[in-house]
Amino acid sequence: MPMRRLVYTVYLQNPEEGGEPVEHEVQVLAVDRLKAELEAGRQKLPAAKDAPQNHTALWLWCALVRTKVVKVTYQQFKNDQLLDFDPIREEEPDPTPADPSA
Repeated sequence: MPMRRLVYTVYLQNPEEGGEPVEHEVQVLAVDRLKAELEAGRQKLPAAKDAPQNHTALWLWCALVRTKVVKVTYQQFKNDQLLDFDPIREEEPDPTPADPSA
């Protein structure tokens, strides 16, 4: 069964003093969740069931690093840049098999 792709709206601190938050739409892929599992140990986060918001923020950081939106450590991201996030939808993978002759 293919994994669903989660899409979030992420609000980041505007680098300009007094600027409105910067809004990004980001899709969290399996690779982001896998990287976050490894990073959670390095960050000494509690289990995901005990700290779901922290783990979601870690997923988002991984996705935003992958897409080159942020270039800071997770701690800098969490403490200085991340203002809020909202899940906006789950995307089902395309069920159409790829054409091997294409």
